[in-house]
Amino acid sequence: MAFPQTLLDKIGAWFSHLFSGAEKTWKKYEPELKNSMIHASSVIELINNNVDSVPQAILEKIQLKFPDIDFDKLKLGLHAIATEFNLLTGVIDPEPVVTLQAIQAYLKSKDGKAWAWASDAFANLIAIFLAPADTKVTAIVSLMWWCYQKFVKGKVAA
Repeated sequence: MAFPQTLLDKIGAWFSHLFSGAEKTWKKYEPELKNSMIHASSVIELINNNVDSVPQAILEKIQLKFPDIDFDKLKLGLHAIATEFNLLTGVIDPEPVVTLQAIQAYLKSKDGKAWAWASDAFANLIAIFLAPADTKVTAIVSLMWWCYQKFVKGKVAA
């Protein structure tokens, strides 16, 4: 005799279906796009894990852990975060250290859902800059959470 599905069973089945669909989509992405998403998510994880560290030390860790990241594109992504979130008011053409310091201060000021949302938004922005030029933004945004859960969460050491 089959038992009726509980709400938790239905939610579990829905998440399983969602993850299965995300993985199928992920497999269709070219390696450059996959790497841009993993790197962007990893960079934000590294910043969050070192939010009280000196910005220069974080930038050095990023370059050491991810030598294949196009650092010029990463700097553009970090600058886009600072610009879009108005973190550098009155600062014209800041150095990456100044930009990262502003991002750290913003992340330190958030917690819970606001911190999670900011981290997700920041990772998406960086991925957009690291991705191949012809990449549609929706290709990144639609799978970034799944990418973080699958490849980054708990795997990027401080």
